[in-house]
Amino acid sequence: MKKLEYSDDGKCVYGGRAVKGRIDFPEGVTEIASCAFMDREKLRSVTFPNSLVEIGRQAFWNCQSLTLDALPQNLRSLGIGAFAFTGVHGSLTIPSGVTRIESQAFKGCNIWSVSFSPKLTEIGSCAFRLNNLLHEVELPKGLKKIDFGAFELCDELDEISFPDGLISIGKDAFANCPLKSVFIPASVVEIGGGAFVGTRKIEVAPENPNFITRDGVLFTRDMTTLVSCPQGLELSEYRVPDGVTTIAARAFDGCKTIEKIVLPNSVRTIGDDAFRHCDSLKAADLPDGLTELGLSAFAYCSELSIARLPESLVAIHSGVFEECKSLTSVTLPSKLETIPFRMFDACESLERIELPAGVTKIEESAFYRCLNLKEVALPAGLTSIGSHAFYRCSPELELDVPDSVKEPVETFWKKFDPEED
Repeated sequence: MKKLEYSDDGKCVYGGRAVKGRIDFPEGVTEIASCAFMDREKLRSVTFPNSLVEIGRQAFWNCQSLTLDALPQNLRSLGIGAFAFTGVHGSLTIPSGVTRIESQAFKGCNIWSVSFSPKLTEIGSCAFRLNNLLHEVELPKGLKKIDFGAFELCDELDEISFPDGLISIGKDAFANCPLKSVFIPASVVEIGGGAFVGTRKIEVAPENPNFITRDGVLFTRDMTTLVSCPQGLELSEYRVPDGVTTIAARAFDGCKTIEKIVLPNSVRTIGDDAFRHCDSLKAADLPDGLTELGLSAFAYCSELSIARLPESLVAIHSGVFEECKSLTSVTLPSKLETIPFRMFDACESLERIELPAGVTKIEESAFYRCLNLKEVALPAGLTSIGSHAFYRCSPELELDVPDSVKEPVETFWKKFDPEED
């Protein structure tokens, strides 16, 4: 027999022993505490009293069998992850008293349509992420902010209409949603990197002072940042306009038809994942003047065979060429001091590489799974090689490890025998 645990005044439910099946919360309860029913795999349904105004952080987190008839009409607060990874499905109505949906509130559920409170002003980070059946969303007129990843990976969401007055669309907000088209209102002042990865078409209100499209590509109004290239353009070649200084995070992510990209010398920064999964891209000839190359900037470019990194580069982040399986030729800046984490992981066609004389550190898994790597001359001033840096390379690889390297050889280099794999 299940027994709920209450606060002394009976208004807050803290949890319960042997909770399974169905819970009918009694009238008079105003709050369900944080983590009250977290991970209760046998909890299948709940009904809430009209007196309930607050559902705490992770109150029903990971109750995978839990379904929900309706949220109480007087609810005012939904905590972080309140119903994340539950069995909540179907149509969901957010009560009129809720002004903000906290992060991860309904992450990983099976909701297919949402009706929002007219008073709602903010949708928190990852609030509806991974709702694979979600296809109907009508955003309220008073909405001001959609936080990062709010609707990311909602595989069926192909339409969205933004209200006038919306100010901010966060990083990855609609990433990997198959949106047919989006129209950016004049009020929007912020669009995070990757917000529209997977979107087919982007348009901007002509009076918007912050953003503009040119030939279908989204830029900041001053044309210094390329924000997003819609996949629906299906370009084979693209020349970034002169004057652009920043390629935003995930700007070309998933543009599978692009074979050639021409970057002007004005570009200083290439953001994280900027060209990730550009499956047809053949070469990365990066411009002189580039100073920063972001995390996984060219990762998973399966046809990329040539890469030239300019002398101007100051910061190279991890995983830049990870899983570039056709990469055969790389030119590194002569002043480079560190080969970052997973920089060349799974570059299976790379047979030889020349490391600059000033390299002092090779980070973890830098050349992991370079199955055909046969020749690497380690610089004399090298002092550190991270774990698995040269694991699963060609059996023909021989390393002359300088005495200055502190780590034991077996932690970063192990002869690879394909027959033992």
